[in-house]
Amino acid sequence: MISSTYSPDLHSWVPVLISYCNGQTQDHYCHHFEALFDCILQQCKKTNTPFEVKLLANVLDHSTAQSNGFIQAFTQFCIKHSLLEDHNIETLKNQAESLMRGCGEHFRATVTRLKRDTALIPKEKISVFAQLVETLFEAEDLLGFQAACSRLLQEFPKIEGWLSWWKQERHASMLFYAFRKMDQALWNSLPTTTNAEEAMHFRFYTAGGNKLHLPFLEGCHLLHHIAVYFEKQFQAVQAGIRTRYGQPEPWKAVQKATGHSKLNRAKIPASYSNDGRPPDTASRLSQYNSPTKPKMKTSFKATEYRLGIPWSKNSCWLDTWLELLFQMISLDSLAFTNSYANLPPNTIDAAFYELMVSRIEAQGTNEAALQTQLAIARDNFRKKLAMYGDVEEDFNAFGSLTVCFAINLLES
Repeated sequence: MISSTYSPDLHSWVPVLISYCNGQTQDHYCHHFEALFDCILQQCKKTNTPFEVKLLANVLDHSTAQSNGFIQAFTQFCIKHSLLEDHNIETLKNQAESLMRGCGEHFRATVTRLKRDTALIPKEKISVFAQLVETLFEAEDLLGFQAACSRLLQEFPKIEGWLSWWKQERHASMLFYAFRKMDQALWNSLPTTTNAEEAMHFRFYTAGGNKLHLPFLEGCHLLHHIAVYFEKQFQAVQAGIRTRYGQPEPWKAVQKATGHSKLNRAKIPASYSNDGRPPDTASRLSQYNSPTKPKMKTSFKATEYRLGIPWSKNSCWLDTWLELLFQMISLDSLAFTNSYANLPPNTIDAAFYELMVSRIEAQGTNEAALQTQLAIARDNFRKKLAMYGDVEEDFNAFGSLTVCFAINLLES
């Protein structure tokens, strides 16, 4: 378990407490947070910084165990160090709740899952749903929040269970401005998500390489090395040594310019249209399936649906080549059969001709029988490739079998 803070000197988030845990219960979180609070108090004393309760504020996910662990740790910490005059448990609990802010990204992830379920959110109303969800965050008081909820349920009644879960006080007070128990200035100063912590987890996994499950002592050594790494980074910056190439946090400039921290997530200008991409989204397919279908450019007339040859014994290279040739020949199969009817026997060309003719004339009582027939023909041709290969001129030339095959066909 990791708790991190932002370092202006390093221009990055750094871990301040790493706990080894063999579970995620309330007690596990309590031990972690109480150790974190002790570290903060000790650092304040060490640097002669006045201790304030708001220094213990955290951004959490919406796990009940994590929230309760934070509250329990705060209560025990305050009683142990006599930080507050009122040691009433209920008062301490309310004070702890005013120091917790919930991760907005966890909420938006559930919104995304809802938008993918057309039984709950019809595809033509996805944008309306997204707009109404944002009004939950924009509401400044409980009256405005309840009005936003009513509009949302009026449009999408099937999400009542989802919305009720988020409206519970323990979730709503950590997430929505209208329900907040935290001081407004402190609320605005904290990150809105735990994304920085998720990124920190990734850095730890990267440092561990492919070893996802390390023995206890080996894992502790790894965590110690990571802590030393950040410490050396800080010491280097303090000494005026460069620790990176270029400007720090370049993604902030990208986010300011495009609205996204990654360039590949920036919106493509509406004037650009990729004609090398088929309609593969709900909106584009709905236009394609409408009575006024957009005109699709085609370079040739597509053949009717035909069964392919089933794969067998690494035959994909041969199946692909034969399928492409067959589709080309199918555009004018009569011209093919007439032009190549008198090929020399016992050659690759003749074997290929026989295979294509049998494919063109293939018939079966059902799809399974027809595919079996095609597979047998393919296997027989494969044997002939090996049989005639040694006597064909240039068959052993440098290149793959498909290249040699193409050369033989072109020469014929």
